Amino acid sequence: VQPPADSGTGNTNNPTTGSDGTAQAYKFFVTQSKSELRTGSDTLTLGIRVTDASGGIKANVPVSLQLLDSGTNFGLSFDKASQLVTDANGYVEVNLLQSDIGLVSKLDHTATVKVTVTNGSVKSEETLTIPVTGTTIKDVISSRAALAADDTATVTGTLVDGGSKP
Repeated sequence: VQPPADSGTGNTNNPTTGSDGTAQAYKFFVTQSKSELRTGSDTLTLGIRVTDASGGIKANVPVSLQLLDSGTNFGLSFDKASQLVTDANGYVEVNLLQSDIGLVSKLDHTATVKVTVTNGSVKSEETLTIPVTGTTIKDVISSRAALAADDTATVTGTLVDGGSKP
């Protein structure tokens, strides 16, 4: 199940005890600018916000991003380094890019992104599954309207990606 555009998923770590003896729980939330990418060439923005257990911001927290399931083989990449740190507002933003690298990027597939947030010895992960869709076949023509057993026909058409490019 994918969250709708402009909504997010959340993750809460297990609280640990800091050097001062207080519990140091935190949460992080991932938002997506849209629910899916289009095949061929497209961009989706991921926003990651890290807060403490009370909702206060957590600045300077390491955030790691990783494309799983051979995503780069389909033309998927991030627009910046995969090792980031939250800003003064406890936030990082990165674009997930679908690049047109040929036929494989024009076929429907899935982008699987693992987000890992580390705060001291506390580590929490979340995996997002983002559909990459939109491939269709246009202008389909068959040499025969009906077939009987053992008949053959020639079918032609044009495969187009999510951006309507052949």
